[in-house]
Amino acid sequence: MRSEGALRRWRRYNRGVAEPSIGSTLAGYRIDSLLARGGMGVVYRATQVALERPVALKVVARELADREGFRERFLRESRLAAKLEHPNVVPVYDAREEDGELIVAMRLIEGGDMRRLIDREGALEPERAIDLLGQIADALDAAHAAGIVHRDVKPHNILVEGERAYLSDFGLAKTFEGGAGGSASIVGTVEYMAPEQWRGERVGPAADVYALGCVLYEALTGIVPYARKESDAEPELPEGIEEVIERAVAKDPEWRYATAGEMIAAARECQGETLAATRVLTEAPSSATRRLRRPPTWMFAGLAVAIVAIVAAILALGGSGGVSVAAPIAVGPGPLRLAVGEGYVWATSAPAGTLSRIDPDARTVVGAPLRLGRGVAGVAVGEGSVWVADPRHGDVIRIDAASERVLGRIEVGGRPGAIAFGGHRVWVADEGGAGITAINATGGRILKRGLEPHAAPLRLAVGAGGLWVSSATTGSIRRIDLGDVTAGPAIPVGRGPAGITVGHGYVWVANTRSESVARVDPSIGARLGEPIEVGGSPGGIDAGTDVVWVANASEGSVVRIDLASDEVVGGPIAVGREPGAVVVGQEAVWVANNGDGTVTRIEP
Repeated sequence: MRSEGALRRWRRYNRGVAEPSIGSTLAGYRIDSLLARGGMGVVYRATQVALERPVALKVVARELADREGFRERFLRESRLAAKLEHPNVVPVYDAREEDGELIVAMRLIEGGDMRRLIDREGALEPERAIDLLGQIADALDAAHAAGIVHRDVKPHNILVEGERAYLSDFGLAKTFEGGAGGSASIVGTVEYMAPEQWRGERVGPAADVYALGCVLYEALTGIVPYARKESDAEPELPEGIEEVIERAVAKDPEWRYATAGEMIAAARECQGETLAATRVLTEAPSSATRRLRRPPTWMFAGLAVAIVAIVAAILALGGSGGVSVAAPIAVGPGPLRLAVGEGYVWATSAPAGTLSRIDPDARTVVGAPLRLGRGVAGVAVGEGSVWVADPRHGDVIRIDAASERVLGRIEVGGRPGAIAFGGHRVWVADEGGAGITAINATGGRILKRGLEPHAAPLRLAVGAGGLWVSSATTGSIRRIDLGDVTAGPAIPVGRGPAGITVGHGYVWVANTRSESVARVDPSIGARLGEPIEVGGSPGGIDAGTDVVWVANASEGSVVRIDLASDEVVGGPIAVGREPGAVVVGQEAVWVANNGDGTVTRIEP
C-alpha cells in the first residue's frame, strides 16, 4: 500500500499519466521497470507478487480515465478482449480499477514492438513483413469473428518476439453488431485511422483492415503513412503491392478487403509473383524489368484533410484542452531549428541545407527555400536580419529578412550550432566545446570568443537580463551578462539539460534524461523546488504569456506547464514524429517535427 505522500508524488504535475515509482507495488503488482509511454498511459515491466509471474502492466492515463463513461466502457471491453484466445493476441490476465486508477495486466512479450524494429532495421524485407502481418491479420479476423474491432492497429501495438507477432492493446477495442461499430467516438492514432473513424462515425472490421494496410506500407518502406519526404531517393514497393494497399485504404469501407486475411493473401500473391520475376530477371534481364514500383501518391497527400477533421472533432469533444492543431507544413528533413521574427517563422533543415520562410497566417512556406548549404544549424532573428549558423564552414550567415538576400558571412571558427539574438548581439554556441562567441549585430564584428561553458551540446535563451546557456555535459546552466559579456557560475539543474527558455521571471530547462523541467530563479541563482515531471524525452521548450510549452520527442507530443501553478495542465497535444524545437509567436506556437520534416502550428 502506497503512503499518501507517495500517492501524491505519483499523481503530481501531470494528471494525464499515472506514474508509480520503480519498486513500489500497485494492485498486487511490483513495478520493476518502465517499458513504454503513450497516449493511452504508461506500460511497466512488473511482477504479479502472488504468482511471481512477470507481466506487462499498463496504467491508463488519468485524463482518459476521468472522462465520463470511459471507465465502464474500458473495463467492459478489456474483459471482453480477455476472453479472446488466439496465439497471436497478447493474453490479458487482469483488468480492473484500483485506487482510482485503471490497470491492465498482460503477458510480457520480450523483443519490443514493430515500430522499434523498423527504427532499428529500416524497411523490412517484403517476405518478412508479410509473414509478420499475416499473423496479425489472423488475430484481427479472430477478433472480428468474436464481435470485436480493435480500432488502434499500428506498429506500436504489434509486438515482435523473434519471428512471432502479437497484437496488443485492446484498450480501444469495441464490440460491433452486424458489421457496424458501437457508439460514435473519435479514438485511435491519426496516421492509421480510417476516414469513417476520424469522422466519428460507427466503425467495424473495415477500419482495422484500413489500419493494417497502413502498417503494411510502413513496414515495407520504413515511412509513416502520409509523411512527406523531401528526398530524391523515394522508397519503392514490390510490384503489385501498391494496388493491394490502395484497396485496403479505400475511402469507402465497402471497397476494402472483406477481411484482414484476404488483404494479406493478396499481398502474398504479389510477393510470389515478384520472386518469380526476380528469378526471370536473373536469367534473362530483358524479359522482366518491372520488379519494384514507387509508392502510391496517396501516401504523400491528403493528411491535411484528415488532421483538420480530427482536430475539429476532438475540439468539439473538449479533448485537446482548448487548443487547435493545424495541418503540418513540410520544410525538409530534420534536424530542424526554428525562430520567429520580422513577421515570419523561419526554419532551417540541416540535411537539405535550406532556410524556409513560413507565413504564419497563410500557414505555408513562402516561395522556394533559400539554399545555404548542407548542415546549417541554429537560426535567430534580430536587427532586420536572419542569422544562421553554418558549422561546416565555421560561419554565421547574415540574411536580409525582407529580401532573403545573403548579406555576408561572419567567420567564428569551430562548429557553430545553437544561436540566439539579444542585447543587440548575436550569440553563437560552438558544437566542438569552444564555448560562446558574441557578435555585435550592427557591424558584424566579433566582440568576444570562448565564453563559458566550454562544453557541447549547448542551447541558448535570452531573458532576465542575460544570455542563458544549458550544457548537457555538465548538467548545469550559466548566465552571460548582456552588457559586459561575463559568464556567471554554473547552476546545477538536473540530468541532461537540453532546451532552455525564460518566462514569468524564471529560467526553465528541459532535462531529457530525467524527463522533467527544472525552474531556476535568476535572483538567487539556484533551482527552485523539485523538477516538474513531463515524461517522454523533453527537449524543445519556450515560454508564452501563461504557459511553458515542452516538446516530448519520444511521444510525438507537446505538454504545457502553467506559469502560475508550475504544474502540467491538460493532456499531451499530438504534433508529429520526434518534435524538437518549439517557439512561441504572437498568435501561435510552432513545433519542429524532426521525424516528419514538418512544422506544426498550435493555436492556444
